[in-house]
Amino acid sequence: MFCWGKSSEGQLGLGATDDEPVLSPRNVEDTFGNVAEIKDIVCGWDHTAVLKEDGVVYTCGSNEHGQLGHHKEAKILARVDALETRTIKQVACGQMHTLAVTDNGLVLAWGDNTKGQLGLGNTENNVQSHPRMVKNLQSAGLMVTQVACGARHSLALTTGGFLFSWGDNKNGQLGIGNSSPVHYLPEHVSSLLGVPFALLCAGGYHSFALSLSGALFSWGRNNFGQLGVIDNKDRFMPELLKSLRSQRVRHVTAGEYHTAILTEDGGVFTFGCGSYGQLGHDSNNHECNPRKVVELMGKIVTQVACGRLHTLAYVASSEKLYSFGSGDNGQLGNNQVITVNSPVAVANSWVANDAMRTNSVGHCVVHRIATGGDHCYVLASKNDDWVPCDLRMQDSSKHLWTLSESSVKELVQQLSLPNPALTEIVHKLETVLSSTASLNGSFLDRQNHEKTSSRIHGVHLASARRAFGLLTCIKHQAIVNKIFAAIKQGVIHSLLQPPPDIEALRVYLLIPECSVYQRAEEHFDTIVIPFSEAILRLTADAGKMFQDCVKYIIHFPAPKVADEEARRRHTALRTCLDVLEQLNVVNTESGDIVPFNQFYIPEIQATFDIRADYYNWIQNEQNLSFCRYPFVYDAEAKTRLLQADAVMQMQSAVEEVSRRNVQSMMSPLPINQVNPVLLLVVKRESIVDNTLTQIMRCGPYDLKKPLKVVFMGEEGVDAGGVKKEFFLLLLTEILDPKYGMFTYIEESQTIWFNNQTFEESPMFLLIGVICGLAIYNSMIIDLRFPPVLYKKLLGRKPILEDFRGFKPVVTRNLEYLLEYSDEEDITETFGLNFQIVREKYGALEYIDLIPDGGNTAVTRENREQYVDVYIDYYLNKSVEKQFEAFATGFHRVCGGKVLDFFHPEELMQMVVGCQDYDFRELEKAAEYKGEYYKHHPVIRNFWEVFFEFTMVMKKNSLIIIQPVVGGKRGDHLPVAHTCF
Repeated sequence: MFCWGKSSEGQLGLGATDDEPVLSPRNVEDTFGNVAEIKDIVCGWDHTAVLKEDGVVYTCGSNEHGQLGHHKEAKILARVDALETRTIKQVACGQMHTLAVTDNGLVLAWGDNTKGQLGLGNTENNVQSHPRMVKNLQSAGLMVTQVACGARHSLALTTGGFLFSWGDNKNGQLGIGNSSPVHYLPEHVSSLLGVPFALLCAGGYHSFALSLSGALFSWGRNNFGQLGVIDNKDRFMPELLKSLRSQRVRHVTAGEYHTAILTEDGGVFTFGCGSYGQLGHDSNNHECNPRKVVELMGKIVTQVACGRLHTLAYVASSEKLYSFGSGDNGQLGNNQVITVNSPVAVANSWVANDAMRTNSVGHCVVHRIATGGDHCYVLASKNDDWVPCDLRMQDSSKHLWTLSESSVKELVQQLSLPNPALTEIVHKLETVLSSTASLNGSFLDRQNHEKTSSRIHGVHLASARRAFGLLTCIKHQAIVNKIFAAIKQGVIHSLLQPPPDIEALRVYLLIPECSVYQRAEEHFDTIVIPFSEAILRLTADAGKMFQDCVKYIIHFPAPKVADEEARRRHTALRTCLDVLEQLNVVNTESGDIVPFNQFYIPEIQATFDIRADYYNWIQNEQNLSFCRYPFVYDAEAKTRLLQADAVMQMQSAVEEVSRRNVQSMMSPLPINQVNPVLLLVVKRESIVDNTLTQIMRCGPYDLKKPLKVVFMGEEGVDAGGVKKEFFLLLLTEILDPKYGMFTYIEESQTIWFNNQTFEESPMFLLIGVICGLAIYNSMIIDLRFPPVLYKKLLGRKPILEDFRGFKPVVTRNLEYLLEYSDEEDITETFGLNFQIVREKYGALEYIDLIPDGGNTAVTRENREQYVDVYIDYYLNKSVEKQFEAFATGFHRVCGGKVLDFFHPEELMQMVVGCQDYDFRELEKAAEYKGEYYKHHPVIRNFWEVFFEFTMVMKKNSLIIIQPVVGGKRGDHLPVAHTCF
């Protein structure tokens, strides 16, 4: 063990010496013993503490305020006997005080207490020369896993992730506001609730907390910019260092007025006071923004430590230790008493571990560096097997407690043993599951959690799901009850306040993975509903358990309940539905990452009269109604609502006709009676002209009447079959590309609007009306449009995926353009510009997708824009007039509130029918009347022939089946297209 720097108080442990200061590293092994047993070295401003592997603490240096914890010789390392009954796992030193953490999470403090930095309360004696327990934390049942000391303030992190601070708060270094300049007892830093911290750090009068995923918060004195938050104003509340979020910070250390950061790649950033060169930027300027130490670039730094006015950085690959800053007390270890503002090697640095190494007795492998006020230590060994400490690899023993899939497996396995340690297991589960911070630090995705952002949550949800699944297998009911109690009393309660960082949102993803959602009926009052309310306050993310809660609420037994209970259930139902609504919005905006049908709640249709619910809703939209949350309805329910709306409009139209007819009968003037139905009389040979002529004469009100079709010269009653044949013949004819209104897309076998047609907009409007009439009158029709048509009809913007159903080959080429990652220039490889060429009346026409598109090449930077405008042209701009007219006609008939309920795929399914057929299920579901039965020879022959059909023939045979939602009633048996 080597030391150097200021030694006037005996802080180097060298005993009585005339050397003051010590200008280069000196071995103190002779005065201490076997350094291989040392776990850590910690330096205060004028005292030092050494922690051995067996948990024993030694101290030396200034003892003016009792900071050594003993009254032995101060100039050599002496054991703190008052700790002999304790096993210490961590020690921290402040300016004149010391803290220690025991293996069972207790905090012991001794030394100066003038500013309450010991956390013992406002004691009469401001000097505590023997370790005393911080009872305030112990009495709260909290186990501490890590402490840090500033000049006159202290920080502590519990196993449950709660951050506490106490002591001097003049500059806001406690992070709890400015209500008082001194706090004698530990105070919870509540503004950071939920963030899973890995490391605490305290400088002279400022503080830091580093999360497991690299988010760094700072607060306290900032007169030199030592907080790294752009300006030099003090912060009384923690603030996130956004500039370092992407740097993957692994360690932070602080001096009296400056700070140093170590990143995953071995880079060092410094900021704050530079008066003595302690920032290493080859100047004495102050820095408010974190700035990389250029002289250390190209070197992989593995340890960094700040003294009061200087900094050390160790490079393991070369075994070189660098120092910079104030050297007034020889703390730079370069045999001089000078100030250096850029990194210099410490004298007698250690040679690289390679073939050039000499086997001299003096050579040692560096394990750990430490520095405090104006003195430094290096823990080294001649043992080549001693692995150097790498501060980029965080010490998990100091972290808050978390869960992983492997740790849960281990706990469950322990429970299966004959005599499991129930108390210890239950305590671990209770601690983690009652803490948002612990949950937010659990089940992290090793590959992505340090990239946490609004798009990357950093949680391995599959692992969490499996782990929570294991917890549901626990047979100890008492433990299961404690799990739910922990979530209810700890996590749910803590969700009342806004999360301080994106990492604190992970709990909203993990709670739905817990077994709570599988037992929503047991916990909806205490967990599910409060959790839902918390999500609503966030306007953010979560999962499926809200559906289960809605299912439970709507299945409440029918008997009358008290008004108060009814209101409670009503509020709970609305809360769950509001949460689902926000989830659905996020999902829709993200391109249906979760299939839209996962939001269906079939129990609603089975439990409620959805038509009555709809009628009530249209009369007063402020009432609670499932129609406010249409995404919970499946396609069948929405179709029934659309039919109910159509029936209501038809009834209204018929009633209006009856009223007018009665008035006309009473009028002295001859007035023609109004037909209560929309009657279309057509000839087969001129069905298109006949239909268009009659529809052109219809007003919007006429289109709302029930439709009746008559084929001239054919006697028959329209029981549905006549209308079906009418639409079949009409649409087959009118949509035929030979008329030039639509063009056939070979690769998708669909039709699209022809942007070179001679027909005007009114013709497309009439076709839209005809399609709307079919839906309005519950007819399935054969529209060969691509799926994107239905998305446009619902007012949604098409994206690249929608283009696949239109032009699949082109879509694959566009995807290849977006995914192209070769280093070659895209412009040379693809040769594209923002211009397309099409043939128009035998000549080539060049169309710019953007202004001056012919002279704008497609590059790596603008290729996404190219894809967007390409799609926009073909699906929108090129057919804008034709589509707008078609959509106007369509919505004129069946547009309205109910149509907006549909998802594009649901609307397509309602219009053209389901495209996924299971004909064996059709055979099983078939019912037979009269003399026929399943095994009748005629029936058996029918199915044998049917299953020999091609798929197209099988689909065509379904044309006789109606209505849209299936033939469930006996009065909807197949009928002939036309009855003679």
